[in-house]
Amino acid sequence: MPTLRSILLIHGLLLLCCSSPSIAQDRIRELADEQYRAGNYTQAIRIYDQAVIVNPQNSLNFHDRGVVYAAMKNYERAITDMLIAESLNPRNPHHFFEKGRFHYETKAYELALAELNHAIVLDDEYAHAYLYRGKTLVEMGREHQGLADLKTAVRLKPAYDKAYQWAVTKIKNHWVRLESVQFRIDELGKTDSYHTRAHVYANLKQYEKALADFDRETERASGPTKESQINNCKENLIEDIAIEKAVEKKQGPPPDPVGRKVIVLASADLKEGTKVKGQVHTGQIYTVSHESGDWFYLAERPGWVHQRYVMLFDEAADYAGLKHFERRIQAAPADLVALYSLGSLKACLGKHKEAIVYFLDGLSAIKKQQRLLKRLYGDQTLVLFQSDFIMNVGNCYLACGGEKRAIHYLNQAIEISPLNYEACYNRALAYIRLGQRQEAVNDLNKALELSPGHLLAQNLLRKIIVD
Repeated sequence: MPTLRSILLIHGLLLLCCSSPSIAQDRIRELADEQYRAGNYTQAIRIYDQAVIVNPQNSLNFHDRGVVYAAMKNYERAITDMLIAESLNPRNPHHFFEKGRFHYETKAYELALAELNHAIVLDDEYAHAYLYRGKTLVEMGREHQGLADLKTAVRLKPAYDKAYQWAVTKIKNHWVRLESVQFRIDELGKTDSYHTRAHVYANLKQYEKALADFDRETERASGPTKESQINNCKENLIEDIAIEKAVEKKQGPPPDPVGRKVIVLASADLKEGTKVKGQVHTGQIYTVSHESGDWFYLAERPGWVHQRYVMLFDEAADYAGLKHFERRIQAAPADLVALYSLGSLKACLGKHKEAIVYFLDGLSAIKKQQRLLKRLYGDQTLVLFQSDFIMNVGNCYLACGGEKRAIHYLNQAIEISPLNYEACYNRALAYIRLGQRQEAVNDLNKALELSPGHLLAQNLLRKIIVD
């Protein structure tokens, strides 16, 4: 309940507005902030209501009232106030940040990402925005990107280390977890992370490194209880290693990855020695021709990629890969990367009808949420997504023997993105099956014009000419 003192003070400030509005505005907001910090949210709202009446053009009145509504879990009213604040002052990054935070709290991660992107565009040193964008990306399953933002947040504001630690516990990919812990040890000098890193190394089956980290943690243990806990963890790990070696001796070593398929889980550099030869992107599928330590050499795109960015296609990996992208789509139904990746996985497993559903869902998401997705991906990337989704629908129909439907979709893909040489090559395959030789030759020449090193197109064109 409002006190008599606060009621009299508000009325006194409202009268003061007539003679000195700026002083009164500041005092009203101070009084409202006092009530907010004391947890008297209803009273704080009443005071901000008066402030809005006094000066409806002050964006901060709406901003601060929105924050109080959010504290009351009334996110609908909170977002409405932030929208008004944004319309009054569209250059204030805090309005976009708070909208992003509200959407994050309600698990509307796509909307949160769009608002947080805008906040960072307006202020590229906004640590709190990087922190929430990192958390949002992790929740969406885009863990590599999320970790990059979380690191930036801590670099800008070291006090966010605790929030960083909490956020990285949500990361499921062990390689990304390792990178997150390594950052705390190397850049922040946090030796309390040795114990965590030991468990991550154990999950990655790098047992010597895990045991070394347990030893480091033992050296810095603050008491006998802590030392006993660490020793128990170490003994359990040694026991697990012994069991694994016994099983391996009985069953033989795990299968060699050479010749098996991998799917790219996150965009990464393709390397040859210290040189970067190019990039691989999420959802792309390749064959491993060589393996060395933590690196795979890709047959179709000659170069090495670190195994943290890819997933092997044995049965367990297929299942894990599907679940990974299904979780992302559940968290964000318009996650184009996840829809594309899951469709690609289904197609690679021969489930072309299921793949078509995911590719069409991607097209539907682009159509329904075009404005939002443009803010997330940019115009050019969105056009490429649209072309690739349509092309892959055509590819699936081609794999199922539906050449005419395949050509229908591949025509659309080429119309949207005339530089899409893969669509030209695949349409050539459809024309060959239909006996339309000249159309196939035209498409193969077009594919080679756009990508002179396309070996499959070269071989197929040579075969047609010889025949």
